[in-house]
Amino acid sequence: MKPLVCIIEDDKYIRSDLVALLEHESCEVRSFAHGKDAWDALDTTSFRPKLIILDLVMPVMDGYEFCKAVFEHHELKLIPALMLSSDRRDDPDIECSDYTHFMEKPIDLEVFLDFVHRALKNGAFAKPNKTCASTVQK
Repeated sequence: MKPLVCIIEDDKYIRSDLVALLEHESCEVRSFAHGKDAWDALDTTSFRPKLIILDLVMPVMDGYEFCKAVFEHHELKLIPALMLSSDRRDDPDIECSDYTHFMEKPIDLEVFLDFVHRALKNGAFAKPNKTCASTVQK
């Protein structure tokens, strides 16, 4: 069975490239143009990807709002999220979990695929030296 990956990216060309890349890596992929559509699918259905890859700057519901909603959900907060953006806000809580990681655009494909494979295999990103704020540890 192919692992299910969720891609949330407003740029249709980047979204299409990520879908093609991950399908080539033997993943099943569902993609969304913004966080609200992805959140609705996660919150109201049995859609449970093994990994969420998302842009941070998007219309309707951006990646920060999406991640905060996921962190507050007892089941969804355990899904690894790989956040991609060239615009990173100073938010120490957003990457403060073994289940989240930030990668700056443009992405290095080798590093990107390494993170994808580790997340799909382990279900989390190992960050033993990370000190997390209490707001993420709910």
